[in-house]
Amino acid sequence: MPVWHILLLSAALQLPTTEIETLKGERATGELVELNDSSAVLKQGTQSVSFPLPGLLAVRFPQAPPAEPSLGSRLSLVDGSRLTCSSFSVTGDKARCQTAFGNLTLTVSRLSSVRFGVSTPKLDENWNALLTRESTTDLLVVKKEDVLDFLAGVTGDVGEKINLLLDGEVVPVTRDKAYGIVYHRRLPTLPKSICQIQLTSGDVLETTQLTWEAGKARAKLVAGPEVEVPQGQIAALDFSVSKIKYLSDLKPRDTKYVPFFDVIGILDEYRRDRSLDGTPITLKGRSYPRGIALHSKTMLRFRIAGEYSRFQATAGIDDTVAESGHCVQLLITGDGKPLFDGEIKGREAPRPLDLDVSGVRDLEITVDFGSDNSDIGDHLDLADAKLVK
Repeated sequence: MPVWHILLLSAALQLPTTEIETLKGERATGELVELNDSSAVLKQGTQSVSFPLPGLLAVRFPQAPPAEPSLGSRLSLVDGSRLTCSSFSVTGDKARCQTAFGNLTLTVSRLSSVRFGVSTPKLDENWNALLTRESTTDLLVVKKEDVLDFLAGVTGDVGEKINLLLDGEVVPVTRDKAYGIVYHRRLPTLPKSICQIQLTSGDVLETTQLTWEAGKARAKLVAGPEVEVPQGQIAALDFSVSKIKYLSDLKPRDTKYVPFFDVIGILDEYRRDRSLDGTPITLKGRSYPRGIALHSKTMLRFRIAGEYSRFQATAGIDDTVAESGHCVQLLITGDGKPLFDGEIKGREAPRPLDLDVSGVRDLEITVDFGSDNSDIGDHLDLADAKLVK
C-alpha cells in the first residue's frame, strides 16, 4: 500500500466520531456511548465524561459521509420534520412511507405536504408559493411544462392512483400525473421539540423524546411515530431549538444608522450571518456561520420580553479590515441599564461576551466611533450572537 494511502487511513482513524458543543461554547470530542433525558456520555480514551442535557447545544458526527442524492418523494409533517421516501402511500387514515432508516406509519392528519416531482429553481418557487397559499381544501398539484397548477378538493387514498373528492364526486388521478399534494391542516396542539435530528440526506426529524445506545438514536417524533436511526445516517443532533435564539433570526424593533457622510446606500447599517462586505463573518481566522455585523453609528433594539437568561457572542473587528488597526466603542444595554461598555480593537483578540439578561424586555446594541474617532473600517462582528433561555 502506498505511504500516502496509509497516512490518509491513519488520519481517518484518528478523526473523532463525535463532537459535543455546550451552550457555554465548550467543545469536546470522543465517542458518544449514551444519551438519555438527563445527560450525554462521551467516551474519551479510557474515561467517560457526562454532559448535562440542559447545557447541551449540539452533538455532531464529523465522520458521517454525505448521503447519495435521492429521487424519492419528499414528505413534510406538521411538526416541521422532512423525510425522503422511496415509497409513499395512503390508505384510510394511515400513511406509509419507506425511508432510509425503515418503514414509517403516520396518521394522515400529521401530513403537511408530499412532493413527488423533480426539483428545479422555478418549480421550487412555484411549490413554495403553494405551501404558503391560503386554502380551505387540499391541493392536488400538477405540472404543466415548468408551471405548477392545482385541483382543490379533499385527497383520499394514495397508491397508483390518487383519489380526489371534487364537487362531491371521487375523481381518481393517476400518480404519474401528480406533482404533489398540499394538505389543508389546522395546526394541532403538539408537544415541544427537544431535539432536531439532522440526517446526512438533508432530512430532519423533530423529536420529543431521544435516547442513544449501541450507535443508534431512538426517538419519538413530535408527530407521533417512534423511529430508530443508525449513527451512519446522522449528521447532528441539534438541541438548540428549545434553548437558544440566534440574534440574526430576530427582527429589530428599532434601528438607527447615521453614516459619517450623508450618502445613502453606500453601506448597510447591519447584516445578518455575513460581514458588512458580504463575506463570511471571520475573526482571527475563524469563520462563524451565524452572527450580525454592524457599522459604527448603528443602534439596534430587540424585544426579548424577559424570555432569556444570557446574551452570548464573540465581539471583534472583522478580518477583512482588522489588521488596519480600526476600533469601535460597543455599548449593550438591557432596559436602559449598561451590560457591557468597551472598546473593540481590530488588532486585539476578539472579546467573548456572556451577559445576564434575566428579566430584560428590550436589548439594545449601540456601536460608535472608537478612540480613533473615525468610521473607516468600523466593521464590528458579533459572531455567534445568541440568546440563551
